[in-house]
Amino acid sequence: MLDIAVRRRAPETAPARWWVRPFGLWAMWRVLSFAAFVAVGGKPIVGAARWDDGYYLTIVRQGYRPHPSYGPYQQTNFFPLMSWTTRAVQYVVRSETIAVHLVVSAASLSAVLLLYAITRRQRDEATALLAVALLLAVPGSIFLWLFFSEGMFIALSAGALLAAESGRHRLAAVLGIGVAMTRSVGVLIVVPLLLARAQRRRLDRTARPALLPVTGLFVVMVAQWWQAGDPFAFQKTSALWGRHTTLPISPLVDRLQEILVLRNFNAVTFTDFACVVIVLWLAAYSLRSNLSWCLRAWLIVMALVPLTSGLTHSWSRYMLAAWPAAILAADRLRHRPRSTVVAVFFALAFLNVQIVAAWHGGLFIG
Repeated sequence: MLDIAVRRRAPETAPARWWVRPFGLWAMWRVLSFAAFVAVGGKPIVGAARWDDGYYLTIVRQGYRPHPSYGPYQQTNFFPLMSWTTRAVQYVVRSETIAVHLVVSAASLSAVLLLYAITRRQRDEATALLAVALLLAVPGSIFLWLFFSEGMFIALSAGALLAAESGRHRLAAVLGIGVAMTRSVGVLIVVPLLLARAQRRRLDRTARPALLPVTGLFVVMVAQWWQAGDPFAFQKTSALWGRHTTLPISPLVDRLQEILVLRNFNAVTFTDFACVVIVLWLAAYSLRSNLSWCLRAWLIVMALVPLTSGLTHSWSRYMLAAWPAAILAADRLRHRPRSTVVAVFFALAFLNVQIVAAWHGGLFIG
C-alpha cells in the first residue's frame, strides 16, 4: 500500500522540482564567474559603468534627460525596461547596487529557467540541460552578470515564445511588449508571435494580440519625447554609433580588414568571429531541423539583424539574442563522444577567462 501511495504522489511532486537542475547550473555559473572575475583582480560589483552599463545606470538615475558630459552620444540609444525595473527595485531596497544585483540575477536566472523549459518542450531533459550549460558557458555570458540588457531580453523573449507555443497568446503579447521595451530590435518579436498563430491556423482578427509588442516601442518613444524632446531620439543617436543598413557580409569584411590593417587579432576578436560563424551556421541548419517555426524565425532574425545594421563589434554579445541556437547546438553536441563535449567546455572556459581578463584590462568587448 505504501508503494502505491508513493507512486501516486510522484507525478504530483516531480513537476514542482523541475527547476532544481537548471538552477544548480545557474548557481555554479555564478560562482565560477565570480571566481574568474576575482582571479583577474576585479571587484565583484555589477554595473561598473565601463561601457554600455554606464548608460543604463544613467537611465536609472535621471531617465532620458540629457547628460551634459555625453555630448551627442546620449543614453537615448538604449531602451529603458531594465533601468526602469532597477529603479523600481531600488525604491524598495533603498540601494542602487543591491537593486542592480537583484535585477541582473533575476533576469539571468529567468533566462536559464525559460530556456530550459522551452528546450524540454521541444526536445528532452538532457538536451535542455545541455542547452542551458552552453548558454552559460559561451564567452558572451559575461553580459548576463554585468548590468547589460541581454539577460532580460533572453528571459522575456523566451517567455513570450514559450507562452505562444503553449497557446497563451495574451501572455505572449504582454511579454512581447516587455521585449520591445528592452532593446530596439525587440519589436521584431511580432514575427515569431504571428508565426505561432499561423501554426494554429488562426491568422485572423484573433491574431491582433501578436501585434501588441508595437505598443512597447510606442511607450519608449513617448518617454524619450517627454524627457529628451524627441520621440525618435533612439534612432538618431543610434546613427551616431555607426548603425546603418547594410548587407550582412559587409560588417564581416570590414572587421577582417580592420584586423589585417591594425593586426589586433586577440581573444575578443576570435570569440566575435566564432560566435557569428557558429550562430549563422545554426540559423541555416535550423531550416532543415524540426525546431518550431517561431523559434527558427527568432533565431534567424536575431542572427541577421546585427549584421544588417553595420555592427562590426560586440558580436559575442548580440548573438546571445539568438538563443534558440543553444537548443540546436545542444541537440548536435549531445550525440558526440563525451571527450568532445568535455573539450568544448574546456575551450569555452579558457575563452571566458580571456574575455573577463580583457574586460578588466579595459579592452572594449561590448
